[in-house]
Amino acid sequence: MQIVRNRAIDVSRHEGCRPQVAEQRGDEAEPVCASVAEQVLAHTEAQELRATLRHLPGAQSEAITLAFFGQMTASEIAQRLSVPTGTVKSRIRLGLQKLREEMPAAAS
Repeated sequence: MQIVRNRAIDVSRHEGCRPQVAEQRGDEAEPVCASVAEQVLAHTEAQELRATLRHLPGAQSEAITLAFFGQMTASEIAQRLSVPTGTVKSRIRLGLQKLREEMPAAAS
């Protein structure tokens, strides 16, 4: 679960410029863009992750998407999907196991 969360955070951070606060001077924050190579790598990884998510069963993919990209808790997902919380947790766990198997580069 942590691997997918970290990937999602990496992708969201690399989707565009983000402000960086000037540390020593009191200057206004200036946007700092990642290098082109970093942006291409992040985009490629995001595409791989999306493609792998599409290969998961629909319920697992939906639960993972809501949890990590929608930043919802298991209870909130259970309420939204009208299923028990334990079912949501199981779907996320099984989906993450399958993602781990399909994306071995993410595990390292």
